[in-house]
Amino acid sequence: MTRIFLAILRAFFRLRMTVRPIAPGDTEAVARLLAEQFAYREPLTRQLGLSSQELLPLISAHIDYCAQGKLGVVAHSHGGTLLGVITAEDDFRPFVPPEDLLTPRLRMVGDVLGRVSLPNAWIPQSERELFYCDLAATDPQYADKHVLAALTLGIFDHLSAMGFKRGYAKVTNERMMARLRGFERLLWRPIFTELCRQRSAAGSEVIAVGWSLDFWQSRFKARVSSINFGEKKR
Repeated sequence: MTRIFLAILRAFFRLRMTVRPIAPGDTEAVARLLAEQFAYREPLTRQLGLSSQELLPLISAHIDYCAQGKLGVVAHSHGGTLLGVITAEDDFRPFVPPEDLLTPRLRMVGDVLGRVSLPNAWIPQSERELFYCDLAATDPQYADKHVLAALTLGIFDHLSAMGFKRGYAKVTNERMMARLRGFERLLWRPIFTELCRQRSAAGSEVIAVGWSLDFWQSRFKARVSSINFGEKKR
């Protein structure tokens, strides 16, 4: 039943947008969207007073890393408008920020997120085992609740097809937690598990949320295809 529902859900999203793996040509537009949204909406960056200009160089470098490994997905309208993005890292070989791009306030963000440690059972032993969903944003001018669901479905499909077994994210935004629970309601089953949470001295709370792709791979047979990413069959 769930598999049939997912096929219907993919078809519904395909009518409204195209979701595909991130590519090198996406860097400028995707980095700008992420920098603007994180400066405006993310509680931790707002608390530290980070501007989009301060965030942009580091996010651009991160997008370049993601594009090289196709670690992430973007959503566009059929007219070509960027609607949203989710980026990911291979946790065994994560993105290493260039030192010259780390301002004092960006280092503070890294320190807060770095205090959230995964349980030992979740620490990867090889590549393409565990991915870290790092950044996610949707354009408020065009996006609605369906864009994040389409992106989540797309990145699960894509990274599952690449061989990843599990994923996790560090969530600092309560609205994002609510959206993740909404995605679970779409699938009629629990997906996300709280692994740990950490509160900083400034009062910001970071929650590590994990999920397994075993069920996704065995039941849904996810793969990178025209069904998943909205391209016409040839």
